[in-house]
Amino acid sequence: MIYSLYIISEGGIAVYSKNFVRASLDEQLISGFLLAVGNFAKEAVGSGLKKIEMQTGEQLLIYYDETLKLSIAALTGAQDHPKLILNILQDILDKFNTAFNKKSIQIGNLGDTSKFDSEITTLLKDKTAKRDKKRFILALILGSVILAFLYLLFWENLVNLLSLFIPQMGTLFDEGKYIEMIFVFGEFSFNLEFILIVCFIPSTLLAGYLAGSRKKGKLLGLIFFLFAIGSSISLIIIFYDNEPILLFAFLFFLMLLIYVPLVLITSITFSYLGGLIRDRRKLYPIPPEKAID
Repeated sequence: MIYSLYIISEGGIAVYSKNFVRASLDEQLISGFLLAVGNFAKEAVGSGLKKIEMQTGEQLLIYYDETLKLSIAALTGAQDHPKLILNILQDILDKFNTAFNKKSIQIGNLGDTSKFDSEITTLLKDKTAKRDKKRFILALILGSVILAFLYLLFWENLVNLLSLFIPQMGTLFDEGKYIEMIFVFGEFSFNLEFILIVCFIPSTLLAGYLAGSRKKGKLLGLIFFLFAIGSSISLIIIFYDNEPILLFAFLFFLMLLIYVPLVLITSITFSYLGGLIRDRRKLYPIPPEKAID
Protein backbone atom coordinates (compact mmCIF):
# COMPACT_ATOMS: atom_id res chain seq x y z
CA MET A 1 0.00 0.00 0.00
CA ILE A 2 1.46 3.32 -1.04
CA TYR A 3 0.02 6.16 1.03
CA SER A 4 1.75 9.11 -0.64
CA LEU A 5 4.09 9.84 -3.54
CA TYR A 6 6.52 12.75 -3.90
CA ILE A 7 8.72 13.59 -6.88
CA ILE A 8 11.49 15.96 -5.85
CA SER A 9 13.93 18.00 -7.92
CA GLU A 10 17.67 18.01 -7.25
CA GLY A 11 17.25 21.31 -5.43
CA GLY A 12 14.80 19.75 -2.96
CA ILE A 13 11.58 21.16 -4.43
CA ALA A 14 8.55 18.88 -4.66
CA VAL A 15 7.49 19.14 -8.31
CA TYR A 16 4.72 16.55 -8.01
CA SER A 17 2.85 14.78 -5.25
CA LYS A 18 -0.14 12.47 -4.89
CA ASN A 19 -1.90 11.21 -1.80
CA PHE A 20 -3.94 8.01 -1.64
CA VAL A 21 -5.08 8.35 1.98
CA ARG A 22 -6.93 11.09 3.86
CA ALA A 23 -4.07 11.87 6.24
CA SER A 24 -1.05 13.20 4.34
CA LEU A 25 2.14 15.20 4.79
CA ASP A 26 2.88 18.60 3.31
CA GLU A 27 4.86 18.02 0.09
CA GLN A 28 7.37 20.81 0.68
CA LEU A 29 7.87 19.67 4.27
CA ILE A 30 8.70 16.13 3.17
CA SER A 31 10.94 17.30 0.32
CA GLY A 32 12.91 19.59 2.63
CA PHE A 33 13.24 16.82 5.18
CA LEU A 34 14.53 14.35 2.58
CA LEU A 35 17.00 16.88 1.20
CA ALA A 36 18.39 17.59 4.67
CA VAL A 37 18.64 13.94 5.72
CA GLY A 38 20.01 12.94 2.31
CA ASN A 39 22.74 15.56 2.47
CA PHE A 40 23.62 14.41 5.98
CA ALA A 41 23.89 10.80 4.80
CA LYS A 42 26.21 11.82 1.95
CA GLU A 43 28.39 13.87 4.29
CA ALA A 44 28.47 11.28 7.07
CA VAL A 45 28.88 8.01 5.19
CA GLY A 46 29.22 9.03 1.54
CA SER A 47 25.99 7.33 0.51
CA GLY A 48 22.54 8.49 -0.51
CA LEU A 49 19.34 7.94 1.43
CA LYS A 50 17.24 4.92 0.45
CA LYS A 51 14.90 4.00 3.29
CA ILE A 52 13.57 5.40 6.56
CA GLU A 53 11.53 3.14 8.83
CA MET A 54 9.06 4.49 11.36
CA GLN A 55 8.51 3.04 14.82
CA THR A 56 5.05 1.90 13.73
CA GLY A 57 6.59 -0.02 10.81
CA GLU A 58 5.66 2.33 7.96
CA GLN A 59 8.44 2.99 5.49
CA LEU A 60 9.61 6.02 3.57
CA LEU A 61 11.44 4.70 0.50
CA ILE A 62 13.45 6.91 -1.85
CA TYR A 63 14.69 6.24 -5.37
CA TYR A 64 17.09 8.67 -7.09
CA ASP A 65 17.58 8.71 -10.87
CA GLU A 66 21.06 9.90 -11.82
CA THR A 67 20.05 10.61 -15.43
CA LEU A 68 16.90 12.58 -14.67
CA LYS A 69 18.34 14.19 -11.54
CA LEU A 70 15.05 13.52 -9.78
CA SER A 71 14.12 11.71 -6.58
CA ILE A 72 10.86 9.96 -5.92
CA ALA A 73 9.74 9.05 -2.41
CA ALA A 74 6.84 6.91 -1.23
CA LEU A 75 5.32 6.52 2.20
CA THR A 76 4.24 2.88 2.39
CA GLY A 77 2.83 0.29 4.75
CA ALA A 78 5.00 -1.93 6.92
CA GLN A 79 4.18 -5.13 5.02
CA ASP A 80 5.11 -3.95 1.53
CA HIS A 81 8.37 -5.36 0.20
CA PRO A 82 11.01 -2.61 -0.28
CA LYS A 83 12.32 -4.06 -3.56
CA LEU A 84 8.82 -4.04 -5.07
CA ILE A 85 8.30 -0.44 -3.96
CA LEU A 86 11.62 0.69 -5.46
CA ASN A 87 10.81 -1.01 -8.77
CA ILE A 88 7.43 0.73 -8.86
CA LEU A 89 9.01 4.08 -8.04
CA GLN A 90 11.45 3.65 -10.90
CA ASP A 91 8.55 2.89 -13.28
CA ILE A 92 6.62 5.94 -12.08
CA LEU A 93 9.63 8.21 -12.53
CA ASP A 94 10.16 6.94 -16.08
CA LYS A 95 6.49 7.60 -16.89
CA PHE A 96 6.75 11.03 -15.26
CA ASN A 97 9.69 11.97 -17.46
CA THR A 98 7.74 10.86 -20.54
CA ALA A 99 4.54 12.70 -19.54
CA PHE A 100 6.13 16.11 -18.87
CA ASN A 101 8.83 18.09 -20.64
CA LYS A 102 12.14 18.80 -18.96
CA LYS A 103 11.61 22.55 -18.67
CA SER A 104 8.26 22.27 -16.90
CA ILE A 105 9.77 19.73 -14.50
CA GLN A 106 12.69 22.04 -13.70
CA ILE A 107 10.49 24.99 -12.81
CA GLY A 108 7.89 22.81 -11.11
CA ASN A 109 5.03 24.03 -13.30
CA LEU A 110 3.44 20.89 -14.69
CA GLY A 111 0.02 22.30 -15.47
CA ASP A 112 -2.83 19.78 -15.50
CA THR A 113 -1.62 16.54 -13.87
CA SER A 114 -4.97 14.71 -13.82
CA LYS A 115 -3.97 12.45 -16.71
CA PHE A 116 -0.77 11.43 -14.93
CA ASP A 117 -2.72 10.96 -11.67
CA SER A 118 -4.98 8.42 -13.36
CA GLU A 119 -1.97 6.70 -14.95
CA ILE A 120 -0.39 6.19 -11.52
CA THR A 121 -3.68 4.97 -10.07
CA THR A 122 -3.97 2.38 -12.84
CA LEU A 123 -0.35 1.27 -12.39
CA LEU A 124 -0.77 0.81 -8.63
CA LYS A 125 -4.09 -0.98 -9.06
CA ASP A 126 -2.41 -3.53 -11.34
CA LYS A 127 0.30 -3.98 -8.72
CA THR A 128 -2.08 -4.51 -5.78
CA ALA A 129 -3.59 -7.77 -4.51
CA LYS A 130 -5.89 -8.44 -1.57
CA ARG A 131 -4.92 -10.83 1.22
CA ASP A 132 -8.24 -11.65 2.83
CA LYS A 133 -9.83 -14.75 4.37
CA LYS A 134 -11.40 -15.84 1.09
CA ARG A 135 -8.02 -15.99 -0.62
CA PHE A 136 -6.52 -17.82 2.35
CA ILE A 137 -9.28 -20.45 2.18
CA LEU A 138 -8.84 -20.69 -1.60
CA ALA A 139 -5.10 -21.21 -1.13
CA LEU A 140 -5.76 -23.91 1.49
CA ILE A 141 -8.26 -25.71 -0.76
CA LEU A 142 -6.19 -25.60 -3.96
CA GLY A 143 -2.99 -26.51 -2.13
CA SER A 144 -4.76 -29.46 -0.49
CA VAL A 145 -6.18 -30.60 -3.82
CA ILE A 146 -2.73 -30.55 -5.42
CA LEU A 147 -1.20 -32.34 -2.43
CA ALA A 148 -3.93 -35.00 -2.52
CA PHE A 149 -3.49 -35.40 -6.28
CA LEU A 150 0.26 -35.91 -5.89
CA TYR A 151 -0.36 -38.38 -3.06
CA LEU A 152 -2.64 -40.35 -5.39
CA LEU A 153 -0.05 -40.11 -8.14
CA PHE A 154 2.50 -41.74 -5.85
CA TRP A 155 -0.04 -43.99 -4.13
CA GLU A 156 1.25 -47.19 -5.72
CA ASN A 157 4.81 -46.27 -4.76
CA LEU A 158 3.73 -45.63 -1.16
CA VAL A 159 1.81 -48.90 -0.99
CA ASN A 160 4.74 -50.90 -2.39
CA LEU A 161 7.14 -49.12 -0.06
CA LEU A 162 5.08 -49.91 3.03
CA SER A 163 4.20 -53.44 1.86
CA LEU A 164 7.89 -54.32 1.61
CA PHE A 165 9.17 -52.34 4.55
CA ILE A 166 6.76 -53.18 7.38
CA PRO A 167 6.95 -57.01 7.11
CA GLN A 168 10.74 -56.78 6.76
CA MET A 169 10.98 -54.65 9.90
CA GLY A 170 8.72 -57.06 11.76
CA THR A 171 10.90 -60.03 10.81
CA LEU A 172 14.12 -58.26 11.81
CA PHE A 173 12.52 -57.16 15.10
CA ASP A 174 11.46 -60.72 15.96
CA GLU A 175 14.98 -61.98 15.16
CA GLY A 176 16.63 -59.25 17.22
CA LYS A 177 18.60 -57.87 14.26
CA TYR A 178 18.49 -54.27 15.42
CA ILE A 179 21.53 -53.04 13.46
CA GLU A 180 20.01 -54.29 10.23
CA MET A 181 16.78 -52.60 11.19
CA ILE A 182 18.59 -49.26 11.24
CA PHE A 183 19.86 -49.72 7.68
CA VAL A 184 16.47 -50.88 6.44
CA PHE A 185 14.82 -47.91 8.13
CA GLY A 186 17.40 -45.57 6.54
CA GLU A 187 16.68 -46.88 3.05
CA PHE A 188 12.94 -46.59 3.64
CA SER A 189 13.36 -43.05 4.97
CA PHE A 190 15.30 -41.95 1.90
CA ASN A 191 12.62 -43.25 -0.47
CA LEU A 192 9.82 -41.75 1.60
CA GLU A 193 11.62 -38.40 1.81
CA PHE A 194 11.86 -38.22 -1.98
CA ILE A 195 8.11 -38.84 -2.38
CA LEU A 196 7.21 -36.30 0.29
CA ILE A 197 9.45 -33.59 -1.18
CA VAL A 198 7.95 -34.09 -4.64
CA CYS A 199 4.44 -33.85 -3.15
CA PHE A 200 4.98 -30.94 -0.79
CA ILE A 201 7.10 -28.48 -2.78
CA PRO A 202 4.57 -27.59 -5.52
CA SER A 203 1.49 -27.73 -3.28
CA THR A 204 2.90 -25.54 -0.50
CA LEU A 205 4.62 -23.15 -2.92
CA LEU A 206 1.34 -22.53 -4.76
CA ALA A 207 -0.66 -22.27 -1.53
CA GLY A 208 1.74 -19.69 -0.11
CA TYR A 209 1.61 -17.68 -3.33
CA LEU A 210 -2.19 -17.70 -3.46
CA ALA A 211 -2.43 -16.76 0.22
CA GLY A 212 -0.40 -13.74 -0.77
CA SER A 213 1.96 -13.15 2.14
CA ARG A 214 4.91 -14.65 3.99
CA LYS A 215 3.05 -14.76 7.32
CA LYS A 216 0.04 -16.59 5.90
CA GLY A 217 2.39 -18.83 3.92
CA LYS A 218 4.03 -20.05 7.11
CA LEU A 219 0.64 -20.77 8.66
CA LEU A 220 -0.39 -22.80 5.60
CA GLY A 221 2.89 -24.70 5.75
CA LEU A 222 2.13 -25.74 9.34
CA ILE A 223 -1.40 -26.83 8.37
CA PHE A 224 -0.08 -28.98 5.50
CA PHE A 225 2.51 -30.48 7.86
CA LEU A 226 -0.22 -31.55 10.30
CA PHE A 227 -2.19 -32.97 7.38
CA ALA A 228 0.85 -35.01 6.32
CA ILE A 229 1.30 -36.45 9.81
CA GLY A 230 -2.37 -37.41 10.14
CA SER A 231 -2.62 -39.01 6.71
CA SER A 232 0.65 -40.91 7.05
CA ILE A 233 -0.14 -42.28 10.50
CA SER A 234 -3.53 -43.43 9.25
CA LEU A 235 -1.95 -45.14 6.24
CA ILE A 236 0.67 -46.92 8.35
CA ILE A 237 -1.91 -48.14 10.91
CA ILE A 238 -4.03 -49.53 8.07
CA PHE A 239 -1.05 -51.48 6.76
CA TYR A 240 0.24 -52.66 10.11
CA ASP A 241 -2.36 -53.27 12.80
CA ASN A 242 -0.46 -55.76 14.99
CA GLU A 243 2.71 -55.56 17.10
CA PRO A 244 1.71 -52.26 18.77
CA ILE A 245 5.15 -51.79 20.39
CA LEU A 246 6.94 -52.02 17.03
CA LEU A 247 4.33 -49.79 15.43
CA PHE A 248 4.71 -47.15 18.13
CA ALA A 249 8.51 -47.21 17.87
CA PHE A 250 8.34 -46.97 14.09
CA LEU A 251 5.95 -44.01 14.19
CA PHE A 252 8.06 -42.27 16.83
CA PHE A 253 11.25 -42.48 14.78
CA LEU A 254 9.37 -41.64 11.60
CA MET A 255 8.13 -38.38 13.14
CA LEU A 256 11.46 -37.63 14.80
CA LEU A 257 13.80 -38.37 11.90
CA ILE A 258 11.71 -37.60 8.81
CA TYR A 259 8.65 -35.49 9.46
CA VAL A 260 9.93 -32.92 11.94
CA PRO A 261 13.30 -32.10 10.31
CA LEU A 262 12.25 -32.66 6.69
CA VAL A 263 8.53 -32.28 6.04
CA LEU A 264 8.02 -29.46 8.54
CA ILE A 265 10.98 -27.47 7.17
CA THR A 266 10.05 -28.18 3.55
CA SER A 267 6.39 -27.30 4.07
CA ILE A 268 6.99 -24.03 5.92
CA THR A 269 9.96 -22.98 3.77
CA PHE A 270 8.23 -23.35 0.43
CA SER A 271 4.90 -21.93 1.57
CA TYR A 272 6.86 -18.97 2.97
CA LEU A 273 8.73 -18.72 -0.34
CA GLY A 274 5.41 -18.68 -2.22
CA GLY A 275 4.21 -15.83 -0.01
CA LEU A 276 7.51 -14.00 -0.51
CA ILE A 277 7.20 -14.26 -4.29
CA ARG A 278 3.72 -12.73 -4.06
CA ASP A 279 5.00 -9.99 -1.74
CA ARG A 280 7.69 -9.20 -4.30
CA ARG A 281 5.06 -8.92 -7.07
CA LYS A 282 2.05 -7.29 -5.43
CA LEU A 283 1.37 -4.46 -2.98
CA TYR A 284 -0.98 -4.70 -0.04
CA PRO A 285 -4.24 -2.74 -0.52
CA ILE A 286 -4.91 0.44 1.41
CA PRO A 287 -7.38 -0.19 4.26
CA PRO A 288 -10.84 1.12 3.26
CA GLU A 289 -11.00 3.39 6.32
CA LYS A 290 -7.84 5.22 5.19
CA ALA A 291 -8.40 5.35 1.44
CA ILE A 292 -9.63 8.47 -0.32
CA ASP A 293 -13.05 7.84 -1.83
